Amino acid sequence: MNKKFIAFALVLLIAMGGLFAALGIGFDDTPEVTLEGVIGGSFYHGIVDGSSYLASKTYVGAFADTPPTVKYGYESNMAGPHYLRMAISDFVYKNESGTEVGRVKIKSVTVDNATGTWNSATSEYTIFTIPATNSYSKQSAEIVVSPMRVAGTDHLGATVTAVNTIDQAPEGTYEATITFSVAGS
Repeated sequence: MNKKFIAFALVLLIAMGGLFAALGIGFDDTPEVTLEGVIGGSFYHGIVDGSSYLASKTYVGAFADTPPTVKYGYESNMAGPHYLRMAISDFVYKNESGTEVGRVKIKSVTVDNATGTWNSATSEYTIFTIPATNSYSKQSAEIVVSPMRVAGTDHLGATVTAVNTIDQAPEGTYEATITFSVAGS
């Protein structure tokens, strides 16, 4: 009886398979899966230190014959245009009570060995323009700020007297501040 049952089940299976085929029911359809992923916008900028972007860093030796090089950069997958700008203050020496005692003006600002592009409307240097395309971009620039050593013309074209130079400024520790910003126009 087991052999009869197996034979009957086999005939029934073949018949049902033919019936499903005749009705168009079967496995002829190709299964399809859609995979979807979202990449969020990312933007990083700062003082380049290896593969990191630092928010702040102190450089010593700004009055050396060869001033330090500040490496600034960004990395983004967002569409621009966005402008990365840099504002810089003069070198200022303050006493313990916070009163300004001396000031050394800036002779020049170079970006990648060329004179920086001054934007008089924003009183900043434009370092980078992020392109309008929606794609990944990454850049870095080497910035050198040179102090006034002798009287002459500063980085903005103003006349500087000897008292605002390294040669004749009062003794003390002077600091200049560079501030980087991002703007949409």
